[in-house]
Amino acid sequence: MAEAEEGLGLLALREHRTAEARKNFADAVEAGSTSARCYIEYAKLEPDDAKAEQALLKAAGINPKLDEPFALLAKRDTDPRKRLMHWKAAAERAPRNASHWRALAETYLADHNYGEAAKAWRSGEQAATDPAERERMRQSRMLIEQQRLDYEEAEKRRDAEEKAREIEKLKTQARAELHKAEAKFSDAAAASGDKPVPWWEGPKAEGKVTGMLKQVDCLPKQQARLSIEDAAHKVVKLLVADPSKVVYSGNGEVSLGCGVQRPRKITVEYFPKANARLATAGEVATIEFQ
Repeated sequence: MAEAEEGLGLLALREHRTAEARKNFADAVEAGSTSARCYIEYAKLEPDDAKAEQALLKAAGINPKLDEPFALLAKRDTDPRKRLMHWKAAAERAPRNASHWRALAETYLADHNYGEAAKAWRSGEQAATDPAERERMRQSRMLIEQQRLDYEEAEKRRDAEEKAREIEKLKTQARAELHKAEAKFSDAAAASGDKPVPWWEGPKAEGKVTGMLKQVDCLPKQQARLSIEDAAHKVVKLLVADPSKVVYSGNGEVSLGCGVQRPRKITVEYFPKANARLATAGEVATIEFQ
């Protein structure tokens, strides 16, 4: 029965009655055909990829030397890894088939495996019987090195752009944190400036400096660094560790903004506590604006 259905299928296929041929081959497969050709022809006509794949694997099992089942599997499969495996199997079984080597080389190129692609093009050159086709394959092989260089350059460019985006993201986050610290510091200074402070109940500050406030550097964690030029023109840098704990006093505006300051005379009491990393001599306890 299987052989008869296969024969009818081949006759129908020769006369271009494809629907009838597909039914004949399907019946032959159902009847347990042992012909690799029957499974191959059935797979060519079967629209269902899963059924076609099973038929082609059956054909390859019946005759492992055939290249056609693997070439058909490669054309149907959408998985790049499997397509590469199928084209390699087809080319190994039919080394004189130049089209298999071409397909294998192109699949290697899609995977950016330029070394193996060059080998496949060379095998294709050796297999080609048409001089024009052989020359086209040689030209394709010669382009491999430039394609590799172009790909590596594109990868470097993508990496650089990705790093630039990451750095810009970090800068944006740092600027946002700095603006937040600046606003917090200014608000704390303004809120405290209008309140009378009759006495200081905390530890007595041992350090004191009077001079011109030159600059306020806003730091992360709502901290700030004051740069004060004293009468001897020496710049003293002091750390405001927590603006809410600093006592502000004086006449006029008693708020601070970040950056270079307009000339303002202040007196600052501070706790001598050097910070080598921030280059400060102590931590501010009180600020009197004059």
